[in-house]
Amino acid sequence: MERFQASRELAEKEGNQEGVASSLHAIALLHAQEGRLREALESMLRVLSSDRKALEEAKRAGASEAVLRTLEAKIANVLYDIARIHQRQGEPDNTLRRLREALAIDLRLGRERGAAITHNNIGRLLLALDRLDEAETHYKAALALFVKLKDEGRAREVRNNLEFLETVRRRTGRTR
Repeated sequence: MERFQASRELAEKEGNQEGVASSLHAIALLHAQEGRLREALESMLRVLSSDRKALEEAKRAGASEAVLRTLEAKIANVLYDIARIHQRQGEPDNTLRRLREALAIDLRLGRERGAAITHNNIGRLLLALDRLDEAETHYKAALALFVKLKDEGRAREVRNNLEFLETVRRRTGRTR
């Protein structure tokens, strides 16, 4: 932790925002790993703010499409990490909001694997929230993408999730 703090301080002195964000990201992940979720979330939100600022600056500077896509992909990854923290804090609404933000970016960028994983995770969360129809929609989107990507292992996982969803429907009398 001290090493990352020192790295962040040095990056701040040098005006290296990317270095600051990278150090904060590492610090946030360490906090999360050690169960300090409030601190993890605070650090991760600072990373998100910094990354969004970097994206806006890059747009104003006329950065290439490749640079902009890389920055947006980084934001999607940070949003996913934030969602995981919210989930561990027992905050399903915030988890869902952040996952949907990450999904929108992945879809816009054509990051099919990321979108498929996020669709599956949203499906799991919605199933836990007893929002079965919404969960099914996301599971089916995940399955279609994993099939397209020829990722049979993940496709099998999603099929199992869909089977479990149908089991829940039968047990609760909500079959179609």
